[in-house]
Amino acid sequence: MLSIPDLLSLPYVVLAAGTLGTFWTGLRVAAGVASLRWSATTGRVLAREMDDEAGKYQPVFEYAYEVNGAQYRGCRFSFDFDLRRRSSSTALALFHKYRPGQEITVFFDPQRPYRAVIKRGVSGPLILSLVAGFGLVVWVLSGF
Repeated sequence: MLSIPDLLSLPYVVLAAGTLGTFWTGLRVAAGVASLRWSATTGRVLAREMDDEAGKYQPVFEYAYEVNGAQYRGCRFSFDFDLRRRSSSTALALFHKYRPGQEITVFFDPQRPYRAVIKRGVSGPLILSLVAGFGLVVWVLSGF
């Protein structure tokens, strides 16, 4: 039987962290892939700001769109990772690309039109993170 100190050893901690990270990233990848089949509608940027809390430098947008006569508001840009300080030029480029009042294309889930993004799909770094996390879990398990 494993004791608490055994469970806090490095392999178990790495296994737990790898499993949770892989699961979380897998959910984002699945949602991003599903968004490739979502419908498009015209929306309008209502507001934007830069989230610069510790370690982040992420543009945040609020937008409005209409589906079948119903009005919705969204704030999710994509299912990708948040940008970090080292990506400040990317964050600023996105921030300046979407101005309040600007007309944009919004992609929404036809089954749940309140779920929407401005950029659909998944990025290479997100897929790489999923593969790396899965590889880490397999590597740790192979050592047991």
